[in-house]
Amino acid sequence: MSRLTRRLSWIALALGLIVQLISHRQLLQLAQSTWVHAGAWLANEDEPPESFPDRLAHNSAAEMPNIASYALAPGDSVPTNDTATKHPGADSSTISRTKLSPEAARSLMQEHRRELDCELALSARSPEELAKRERKWRWLPPHMAQAERQALQDAAGRLGRGCPHWKDDPEALKRRQEERQAQLVSAVAANDPSARITAIRPITPQFIEQLPDALYDAVLSGDPELIAQIGWADQWLRARARGDGPEDLIHRPFLWALVACDLGLDCLPGSPTLDRHCLRGTGICGSPTLDAAIRPLYPEVLMTILDQQRDELLQRIRSGQIAGLFDPPPNP
Repeated sequence: MSRLTRRLSWIALALGLIVQLISHRQLLQLAQSTWVHAGAWLANEDEPPESFPDRLAHNSAAEMPNIASYALAPGDSVPTNDTATKHPGADSSTISRTKLSPEAARSLMQEHRRELDCELALSARSPEELAKRERKWRWLPPHMAQAERQALQDAAGRLGRGCPHWKDDPEALKRRQEERQAQLVSAVAANDPSARITAIRPITPQFIEQLPDALYDAVLSGDPELIAQIGWADQWLRARARGDGPEDLIHRPFLWALVACDLGLDCLPGSPTLDRHCLRGTGICGSPTLDAAIRPLYPEVLMTILDQQRDELLQRIRSGQIAGLFDPPPNP
């Protein structure tokens, strides 16, 4: 083959790849969002990635004019005053200085998760968020669009059942977020497994140092709910190491959530796992499984890589060969 022919072949291949990437705009967006969000977190160290429920709730609350006006599920409570916290007489600084027992730390983390779910259920039914959904649903056949609307309302009703009806007050939201961070700091000090792999602000050297061990402990726990939480911390470690292989395009929270489903996490219709993905817009509402909710949203080339990593993780976890699982990617 002549030099000119080889050069033309390389040009043709490059053009083909460009066309393929353009046709898979979601792949580009996902790869870009993965690195942009993780990179911003690394640069600012006092703010976790946008896809954290905390940030999602904050963004939605900033957009919505009336958080107290959304329809709630039957049995939901009436509007509450945020100054009446679950810990009477204890502000965030008091909580962060209090030495918690393991049981108290676990209870705090359950409250933390519940509050985030409540904010997610409220924000997903805001006029702005519903308008965004309608712009997507208009391309669906009418019966499918109606099914998505109903599935969204059902998911918000389940996840938001029994939630407080907070007032529309940005300062109150800020106080709740500050209290959650104080709870996290206190729960990390109590060595709570969930808190140890959940982002605290600001990110401290001590938190970074303990993170790999905390991730190994989460895997070894065998608890599917805890394993499902590994994704963001794993994503953060990879972004910090600046890996650039094909596997680094994968959205690690999706990967670890699917692995947790394989290991026994409830990922069937009506489960909190599926409801959260529906309300965040990271999965198709009304899907029979988490895999089915995610798969149509991304190009086949990306899902092929995800499936390979999913199988590898399952094999390593089930065989106990997890050494090096959270080591930084090798230098190219």
